[in-house]
Amino acid sequence: MRHRDCEVRITYDGQALEEHNVQIENNAIECYIASESGKVFEIICKNETSTAISAGIAVDGRGFPRRMLVREGVSKPLICEDGVDGMRLLMFTDITLTADDEDAVRGLPRGSELGLIEVRIVRGRCEGLMPWAPPSIISVQNFGPIHETVKKGGMHCVQFGARISSGVTPQDTRLVNVVALDRWDIPYITFKFRYRTCAILQAQGIIQRPIPSGSAQNNNNEDDLNALEAEMRILQERIERARMRGNHSPQPRVIKREQSLIHLGEFRGGIIDLTDD
Repeated sequence: MRHRDCEVRITYDGQALEEHNVQIENNAIECYIASESGKVFEIICKNETSTAISAGIAVDGRGFPRRMLVREGVSKPLICEDGVDGMRLLMFTDITLTADDEDAVRGLPRGSELGLIEVRIVRGRCEGLMPWAPPSIISVQNFGPIHETVKKGGMHCVQFGARISSGVTPQDTRLVNVVALDRWDIPYITFKFRYRTCAILQAQGIIQRPIPSGSAQNNNNEDDLNALEAEMRILQERIERARMRGNHSPQPRVIKREQSLIHLGEFRGGIIDLTDD
């Protein structure tokens, strides 16, 4: 999605996911995307403003440990940092439900944000470098089994996968001191991606159901044609009977004609021509 001078996309293998039912209200923009269990995805941010921006990311209500700096004119992934040179993969996965009272939670701390990827953008000014230090926020945690009474069956959640290298070299481990020009509670832009399974999006009418296969469409077309031809034969027989009754009638009769919704052309070889004049 694109709003103001920024763009944020959710991508699989470098391809942006299709965005459905995009809505914009003031500084916020949101849409629906189709999630697929087991798919690793990235959050890509492109900054076309005249200043640097800082991005705060949260998935299912769980905030990333550190905000990400995106300088003007730059497009980059918004990663979940794990240590000085590491990051966590992001993956859609099925929610695990259980009836076991001991092993499951009966509520999520921010359950209303399940199925939501949110990116808040504030403009900033870069003021020097600082040595790398661990973030103050504790590392992100995956959801454990959820009690079936929570009624989140059929939904996905975001799982933080294995730790991989972020590609940061020792020379790049310093942090940029960014002074925010906007308030985080009133950000410059808020991007909201509401992810759901295809089945849920179809049931809610947000995306169309699959189009029938070609063979099914052909069968439907043949059925329609056969039905139309049968109606034409019945109509032709009624016309012929009416003509015969008219020829054997001793006295002419006045026939009241009602306006027909069907336009009949001339007969050609026993077939009614329904083409326009």
